[in-house]
Amino acid sequence: SPVHFGGYKSGNSQIHLIIQCEKDDLIDVNISGLEINKVSINDPDSSGVLYFFDFCPRLGHFLENVIIICNEVIALIEKGNSTVAATTSVLEKWEYFLRQPRTTILSDSQIMGLFGELQVLIFCLELGMSKSLVIDAWKGPENLPHDFTFENIDIEVKTTRRLDGLIEIHGLEQLDELGSKLFLWVMSISDDPNSLSLNDLVFFIEEFLADAVLIMNFRDKLVLIGYHPEDHIRYDRLRFMLNNESVYHVDDNFPRITSIDINTPERFRSLSYTINTMGLMSVDKYELF
Repeated sequence: SPVHFGGYKSGNSQIHLIIQCEKDDLIDVNISGLEINKVSINDPDSSGVLYFFDFCPRLGHFLENVIIICNEVIALIEKGNSTVAATTSVLEKWEYFLRQPRTTILSDSQIMGLFGELQVLIFCLELGMSKSLVIDAWKGPENLPHDFTFENIDIEVKTTRRLDGLIEIHGLEQLDELGSKLFLWVMSISDDPNSLSLNDLVFFIEEFLADAVLIMNFRDKLVLIGYHPEDHIRYDRLRFMLNNESVYHVDDNFPRITSIDINTPERFRSLSYTINTMGLMSVDKYELF
C-alpha cells in the first residue's frame, strides 16, 4: 500500500512532517532536537480518522535532520516494514549517533576510502560469510595496518579515481603480510550522480545485518572512522560508479617496501610511495576465502 505522508506549518510557523501510522502505534525513542507526537486528522473521503506520527524539530537547525529521518523512515516502509518498526529503527540509529562525540567531517579522500571498504564488506556478507565474523574482521576504522583481518588472510583496500594503475602506499606495514596471506584489493571508481553514495552502502549493510547487536557493532566502527548521519547531505552529494576492481596477491614478487628492505626501519616515522599495478597478475576475488 502507498505511504501517506506530508507536512504543514503550525500557527507559530513551526514546520511539521507527518507519516501515516496505525491507531495503536506508539514510539518510545527520545532524540534531543526532535519532538514526535501522534496526531489524528479527519479523512474527508471516508468520514473516518487517519493517524500520523508528527515530527517537529525543536531547534531550527535540526530541520534538515528531520527531513532525512523522515525520508529514511519512508524508505523502510516502502520495503515492507510497518510504520512503527521503521520509525523505531531509524530513530534508534540517530539516537545512538547523536550520543557520540562529533569528529571532523570526512574528507573526499576519506569518503572514497570508506566507500571501498564498505564495498568489500558487502561482498563478504553477500558471499554468505558469518555476519559477526565480517564485522569483526573490518579493521579499517581502528587504524591497523590492514583494512580486513580474517583468520588466514588480510586485505588492504585502495579506492582510486586514477586510470593509470598508480596506487599510493602508506607505511612499511601496509603491504607486509605480518604473518598472514595478504591481498591488495584495488577499486577504480568515477563520480556519477546517479550511482551509490556512502549513505546508500551504510543503509544496505544495516538492512543486511538485521540484528541489533551486529548493527551496533557496525555503528561503533563508523563512529571511529568519523561517519555521522548529521553529515548526511555531504555524504549523499558524492556518488560513485564502481568501474573496475582488481585483487592482487602480495608476495615476494609484488612491488613493495617493507621493514626487511630497510637497514634501520625504526628510524622511519612515515613513508609513502607509489606503485604501478598495470600489467600485474590479479586473482579471482571469489577464490580468496
